[in-house]
Parts: sequence; C-alpha cells; structure tokens
Amino acid sequence: FCGIPMQGTRVVFVLDLSGSMTWPMEEQTTDKKRRRAVRLDFAKRELNQAIDGLSPNATFNLVTFNGNPKPEVWSKDLVPATEKNRERFKKYVEGLRADGGTNLWSGLDEALKIKAQVQGHRYGANIDELFVLSDGAPTVGDILDPVEIARLVQETNRTARVRINTVFISSEAPPEIQRMEAQMSMTPQKLMQTIAEQNGGMFREL
Repeated sequence: FCGIPMQGTRVVFVLDLSGSMTWPMEEQTTDKKRRRAVRLDFAKRELNQAIDGLSPNATFNLVTFNGNPKPEVWSKDLVPATEKNRERFKKYVEGLRADGGTNLWSGLDEALKIKAQVQGHRYGANIDELFVLSDGAPTVGDILDPVEIARLVQETNRTARVRINTVFISSEAPPEIQRMEAQMSMTPQKLMQTIAEQNGGMFREL
C-alpha cells in the first residue's frame, strides 16, 4: 500500500476523508516522472491495488474519518478477500467523497477495536496490520493534541501489538493551515512517523 509491503492477514485500512483530500498532490509514476493528481483519487487507486494484492486467505476492512464525531466502517466484520468481496469493496471506494475536518483519533480508535473471528479465539483475534493514510493535522474530535494521540495509540496497542503503517500526503498547504500546524505540539508528518515507529510499522511521506 503506497509502497509499503502488506504482511498481515487481518488487515484494516484507515482513510482520511477530510476536505483537503480534494486538493492536488504530486505523485511519482513508474517511469520516475512526477504528475499532478487529486489526493483522494490517488488514495482510491492505492486502496484498490492493495486489495488486489491481498492473499486469498486474508481478511480486510476499511475505516474512513472526516469531521464527524464517529468514523464510518465499511463492514461490521473483517471480510475474506474473495473476488466478490473485492468487487463490493471497489464499488464502495468509488463512491467515497471528501468533506469536512480531520477527526484522526476517532478513525484510529475505531480501527484498533476491530476483531476477527478466528478459530480458537473465544473473544475474537486482533487485527495484525493497519495502514493509515492522511494528509493533515487533527482539527476536530475529542483529542486534537498530536502528542496525546500518539501516546493513546501506543497505549491502546500495547497488548494487541498491531503493526501500524502510516502514509502522509504532504504538499503546500494554505498559509492559514501552515500557521495552525506551526502552533501544534508536533507536525502532522512527525505524528504519523511517530505512530509507525512506536507500533512496529513503516512510515512513508508522499
């Protein structure tokens, strides 16, 4: 996903659907050239390719967040990576729209609660890999402080030991956004990097 290898078999993706995901970005093509793209369109392509790359014995799910108090979860359970479920997922992804603020903590918290029904596990097994894609700083929700978000993710994940990979889309933000981010305890890039480093995952900045 976005160049990070998928190693898990119980995989959840967390996608930022805040309004800034409609902004442009630069992406690198296979021939090492740069081209302009809409951030959400790029994310949708990467999600679809990742789902195609899952092994048939894997299960997966998707959590999306914007400025709403609660995130959206695609399926109430992890679903097997069958052809039918992949196609159902792609139709859902096609309809995703970006709008509103960035309630990052709600998306992370929801994803880490997801359990898989696995034989021999009475209460369900934890997911084993999480991929988070975002392009901005937390702006709404119960917890906005990046340092606190990183601490809570690490605390919540202490026993589950989910491998958390993060992808940050960076490009020039409007001056008012830059001013807001400059006053935060940690830049959004650093927050995403810290979450990956503290939880056994990989970080990628685009």
